[in-house]
Amino acid sequence: MNPGYTLEKKQIAIKRCKHGLFMFNRNDRFVGRSLDVYGEWCESELELLLRFCRNGDVVIDVGANIGSHTIPFANAVGDTGLVVTFEPQRMPFHILCGNTAINCLTNVCALQKGVAERSGNAKVPVLSWHEPHNWGAVSLADQNSPGEEVEVVTIDSLELPSCRLIKIDVEGMEPQVIRGAVRVIQKYQPVLFVENNTVDQASRTIAAILELGYSAWWHLGLYYNPKNFFDNQTNVFDPYKPEANLLCLPAGANPGIPELIECTGINDNWEKARDRGIAARNPLFFPAG
Repeated sequence: MNPGYTLEKKQIAIKRCKHGLFMFNRNDRFVGRSLDVYGEWCESELELLLRFCRNGDVVIDVGANIGSHTIPFANAVGDTGLVVTFEPQRMPFHILCGNTAINCLTNVCALQKGVAERSGNAKVPVLSWHEPHNWGAVSLADQNSPGEEVEVVTIDSLELPSCRLIKIDVEGMEPQVIRGAVRVIQKYQPVLFVENNTVDQASRTIAAILELGYSAWWHLGLYYNPKNFFDNQTNVFDPYKPEANLLCLPAGANPGIPELIECTGINDNWEKARDRGIAARNPLFFPAG
């Protein structure tokens, strides 16, 4: 057994990471790899989002994968809070449930379902569990390819008692998820954190956010954190572009976080935001030290 593992069997391993015990597939080229070598995944996102999570809150995690965000969300909202988490892929969903269980979290409702604008069914592509893949890049958008069928629901159908935060990472289907959550968003005015890491399709997601009367700020997070939990100074993600998300707040609200880059409108995209940040010597691109 690798001395860093609590348990390992074939491609599955468990490690004690920054936010708890995590089971992961060592063939996962991104989330699993990051947990393995750094003990964390997209920590800059979590540092931002956990500022908005309070004891007793309801949080929705759409596109949870194996729970790298779900677990710290659940720790943050406490026993009186609730995290409703969605992952349509069968094997990552099994690990998500395992990670919830081994961290003794009773405030997580994990659902193997897709989320979209309307309820129905969809096919989920199936990747080999025994070969290297990026399971976080699987999308339900292409329904012409083979896959396993799963139920698709809307956030509005959940009948939630409240909602503080909705994180959406669904590989291009973010506008559909937003349109299926309009009633919840209008009623509870939650913080939205929405992936938008393409250039040619960026306007679709921005338009869906602006139609709600929300304002948005770009968060461009590098996969590598030099102050990572395992203090590993090798950047295995150096070739990759940043993870681009929009932090979205109701009209009139301001995050008060200088590192975020304000979205200028429907024609904006992450590359333009990056260039504005570099030009302004934004701390996001020029960290201290």
